Amino acid sequence: MLTEPGTTGAPDSGKFMLQPRDGRGATREASRTMTASLSKRCWMWTLWPSFVVAGAATGVFFSLFDPLDLHLFGEPMQASRLAVYTVGFLGFWAVAACAVWLAFLLARPCMTAGEN
Repeated sequence: MLTEPGTTGAPDSGKFMLQPRDGRGATREASRTMTASLSKRCWMWTLWPSFVVAGAATGVFFSLFDPLDLHLFGEPMQASRLAVYTVGFLGFWAVAACAVWLAFLLARPCMTAGEN
């Protein structure tokens, strides 16, 4: 039940809190469930866009450069094309995931300021 302490719980009454129905800590359980759900959602908000960007970056990068022509520390790479594509995709995904995570981290104070 969503109500603000000391109010009738009307939708326009401001900030709402979860109130336990049984009085035995249901608020904590609901809070944990909502936090876990939000955590999963944040992971998806980070990983899915970075996955799409990594796919596009891999396609563009390897359209311009042949994996067998790449050199690592001055030596030609001794890996198959598929291995280089895989490592390249995972590298682009990691960089994009860090960028999206940093954007969410920097935007978080704005989101919480707007909610209050």
